[in-house]
Amino acid sequence: MQTKLLTFLDDRKYKRIGGLEDIELDVRVIAATNRNLERAIAQGQFREDLFYRLNVMQIVIPPLRERREDIPALCDYYLDYYNKSFAKNIERVEPDFMRELILYDWKGNVRELKNIFERCFLFSQGNVLEKHVELTPVEKTETGGHGNCYYLKDLEKGPISLEQEVLVLEKLYMNQALKISNNNLTKAAALLGTTRFSIKRKMEREE
Repeated sequence: MQTKLLTFLDDRKYKRIGGLEDIELDVRVIAATNRNLERAIAQGQFREDLFYRLNVMQIVIPPLRERREDIPALCDYYLDYYNKSFAKNIERVEPDFMRELILYDWKGNVRELKNIFERCFLFSQGNVLEKHVELTPVEKTETGGHGNCYYLKDLEKGPISLEQEVLVLEKLYMNQALKISNNNLTKAAALLGTTRFSIKRKMEREE
């Protein structure tokens, strides 16, 4: 199959099954994969010449957990998509559920988000999308907070300052909300279920 695809990409011609004449086709090919093709080439599973023929322009899409700021926009898209599919009129995601979606690890990327939305749409009533799944938060036994994730400290290694850990987690939530809202304090406050004044006060405390 790889040989046939390479020949088609070079000649832009193909034969119908059982046909004798070549048919020319004017197309632009967009290929996508979630595999490491360079590793597949080294293992003899993918043709190197086909790889370079396809890899004229490469677009790398980071996993969802590395672009959490996209999650609210994707939620809006799937709200519209499943409202049409299920003939419902759900207007928004329940705020606590949205916060969990933003902090979730998303090992299954966008496909997992889509599946979660479909499941929740089936069970939600009214105009708010409710949580009908269990999401396991990002949780690792390392030290401190980092990026968009929160790393739980191992209490067996010694005591911690609970007050300090709460401040770290609070800062992570606040930074994420500000990033999603493009530093709009009112929108960030709505995401966090607090007030604009409270966020402003916390920001001044950090300075």
